[in-house]
Amino acid sequence: MRRISSVLLSTMLVGGVCAATAGTAAGAERRADVRLTAAPSTVEVPAGKAGTVTLTYSNVGNVPKEGSSITAPIPAGLTATARPAPGWTCHLDEWPSLICATEGTLAPGDVVTPAEVDLSAAVPVSARVEFGTLGFYRDPTENPADNYSTVDVRIS
Repeated sequence: MRRISSVLLSTMLVGGVCAATAGTAAGAERRADVRLTAAPSTVEVPAGKAGTVTLTYSNVGNVPKEGSSITAPIPAGLTATARPAPGWTCHLDEWPSLICATEGTLAPGDVVTPAEVDLSAAVPVSARVEFGTLGFYRDPTENPADNYSTVDVRIS
């Protein structure tokens, strides 16, 4: 009887662990989750010269991200010129905001550099540029905490 009880108890514990593990895996939320970084975080250049910011975009989620956009309002006095990667397009709209977008798919774990952005001004200016992933392709289930990256710009 003692041996049977041990076997039953072991079976129940193993079964419980399996059920908990299976429940956790089955209950895990499946979503794309993008992370955006802009580096360096500070650009300092003389007037008439450009400082380059590199955008890095990654999918830390567990499903592919279909289509993406990155936007950045450009402060008065500052000029932004983007060099998009293949598969991405960038343009300035009338606000003015820089918009870079792709129709491509970013698989879970993928990291891409969608664009390098040159920031410049003809005269001295200090400004802050906030790059963000909110846009046309925004998935409301994504974690927004890492969807922004800020660059301080000092043109002397």
